[in-house]
Amino acid sequence: MLSAAAFWGATSADAQIVIDGHFADWDGINAATVDDAKDMADSSGDIRQIQAHVEGDNLHLSMTVDGIAAPSVDDTPEGMSNRYYYHWMLDTDNDVATGEKNDAYEGNPTNLAKPIGADIYVQVGWRDGKPNGVMAYDPGVGDDTPLVKDFSFSASGDTLSAVVSLADLKLSQGQTIAFSAFQEGASDGWAVDWVESEELTLEGAKAEGGIASVDDPQDMADSSGDIKQIQALVENGNLYLRMTVYGIAAPSVDDTPEGMSNRYYYHWMLDTDNDVATGEKNDAYEGNPTNLAKPIGADIYVQVGWRDGKPNGVMAYDPGVGDDTPLVKDFSFAAGGDSIEAMIPLADLGLTLGQTVGYSAFQEGASDGWAVDWVESTVLTLSEDTTVDMTLETMFTGNAFGFEIQVKDDGDMKVDAASVAVSVDGTSVEATVAQADGVTVITGQNPSLIPEGASLTVSLTLDAGGTTQSKDFVIGIDAYTVLPEALNLGSAKKKSGFLVGVTQISSATTLVQSLHENKAELAEKQLAGKMLDPDYEPDEVPYVNEADENAEEEFIVVYDTPDVINWFEQAPGEAGHFRAGLGFEDELFPFLPGWNEVHDGVVIEIRAYLELEAGSHKIGMHGEGGWKVSGGTDAGGILVGVYDNSEIQKVPTYYPLDQYVDIVVTKAGLYPIRILWFQDRHNKAPGMMLELFTVKDRAKHLINDPNDPLAIKAYRAGDLLPFGVPEGIESAGLTRVVNDKIIFE
Repeated sequence: MLSAAAFWGATSADAQIVIDGHFADWDGINAATVDDAKDMADSSGDIRQIQAHVEGDNLHLSMTVDGIAAPSVDDTPEGMSNRYYYHWMLDTDNDVATGEKNDAYEGNPTNLAKPIGADIYVQVGWRDGKPNGVMAYDPGVGDDTPLVKDFSFSASGDTLSAVVSLADLKLSQGQTIAFSAFQEGASDGWAVDWVESEELTLEGAKAEGGIASVDDPQDMADSSGDIKQIQALVENGNLYLRMTVYGIAAPSVDDTPEGMSNRYYYHWMLDTDNDVATGEKNDAYEGNPTNLAKPIGADIYVQVGWRDGKPNGVMAYDPGVGDDTPLVKDFSFAAGGDSIEAMIPLADLGLTLGQTVGYSAFQEGASDGWAVDWVESTVLTLSEDTTVDMTLETMFTGNAFGFEIQVKDDGDMKVDAASVAVSVDGTSVEATVAQADGVTVITGQNPSLIPEGASLTVSLTLDAGGTTQSKDFVIGIDAYTVLPEALNLGSAKKKSGFLVGVTQISSATTLVQSLHENKAELAEKQLAGKMLDPDYEPDEVPYVNEADENAEEEFIVVYDTPDVINWFEQAPGEAGHFRAGLGFEDELFPFLPGWNEVHDGVVIEIRAYLELEAGSHKIGMHGEGGWKVSGGTDAGGILVGVYDNSEIQKVPTYYPLDQYVDIVVTKAGLYPIRILWFQDRHNKAPGMMLELFTVKDRAKHLINDPNDPLAIKAYRAGDLLPFGVPEGIESAGLTRVVNDKIIFE
């Protein structure tokens, strides 16, 4: 029925498999392999070959049939039934005398030359064109009590493949087992196809490098939530993560340390742009410093939650968005002994091979008053090639427009500025090289704008200390908006600061939290004075603006001209990033609270011309509210981004968040930016707050801060002038009347 030979588990670092439905990567793998003859009426259930090998701590299994593996109903061979149960058989003690022996089945001999005593069946069931029982179980116990369910598997063409954690199967590295398979399907009177056996040693590839690792001391009351070490590496386009604790990772209820709670939330943190100024910074948590020496700004949390002895939230999400909108859910993970491991495709996380990210972790559990264990960070390059061609420390920033690379000298290994050569996606580009204090800064512009969603690869070659070094820097390009040159005012500067219009229709008037419902469209309607008071029906009478202390029957927007946007409802109390303890000063929201003395139902328009260099600019907003950002001076401008409740409830956020939009300008000058900000109430923050800033050189900079040389300057998009302006000024444009003033654009 087959030919067989002695095979071992994969021992080459090149032997790597992706469970992605494409099986060319099985070619050349040094795996345990068994061939089987064509001997079944239904080709889809007729096994042709099985393979198995180990990578890391996972068992990789493959089964090829003579027809279509896991066919659709329409692809079922004529006269056959679309019901198949594929089984890989594992004789874990390599003893034919124990386990489920495959020399006979239901009283009929199988005629196998080398029967085994299977202790585990790994099953992929398929019925009516979809999965029907994906599990591993002890046949002596039965499939009602599986060892593991819904492990990772894929089907494409003639092949099935699966990945199961060794720990889930209670197998160990180095263990030698026997390996076979059978398929039992409903076709041809429930005919069964049996396969000969082979030995497999569970010994995977030994990684020579490429593993990022961080150790953490024992410092928690609950040992199961006390992180000891984190590790990460990349194989086959997948990110593999591991976390080890001082106790039992993901313990059963009975194994929970005495006096502790069986509720743990293990998080790996990824700083995808390797920029501490963006993302969720781990230098403090809920107002308490974490005392980390190397904090990061996490853009992704990879979470494995564990509660009452079972999973409770397995997902990866952007902490700036929240876990209600995960990037991926229920990825492959396993827990055994003191460790948890997980595997997620880089693509699911929006990551790219070659990209360098910051890497850290924390665990927050219900024990000891929801104590949190924080871990120091390291840098992980998402590469499967462990060859090191650049020994000098580097730091990279890239975007759709251009890039910056910093290279730090190391003793006698000093960068020769004249040797620096840079290419972008294979095209050589000119770069500016500056050196100071042992750091070489290399900047340049991409040959053209990189499309959003694409990846940018910047290749650097240089000489240092007489040796040539090279490195590729890779980053994914996030969404961005190009502001056209037609909006550019050139260098015709106006008065410094912002023009801010404030409106409020509070719950004290409407008896609802807000009329705008934290939706941008309704917020625009409120700002335009089109929210109608039902008390005056059938007449169309708008609500008045409670922020206007002189309001009578008309809805009038009241305006202010602040220098910066750094507002807090409880000012001069401290809040946010730009607070008094750091040398800044929080200000009260202009005109708020209104005459009902509450802070809700608020819509504010913020306008300015920003002085922008040619390039990419990241504008940040810190608070709990919703927003709409556009290029222009009114509601009809070029939409840059929206964060509101139009689709799902997102505003107010659970606590104040940093949220960003990216804009690109190809020519330096003054560009109009309009921000519509709205919030019905504060949530976990002690009051409403809003900070408006940009990110540059891995730091936040309050827009128009006169004391910060890296702050972008803002100029009013309009001025408040008294009546009786000089004759002829109308040609420049006159807009809204505001009390005894007009806005001059």
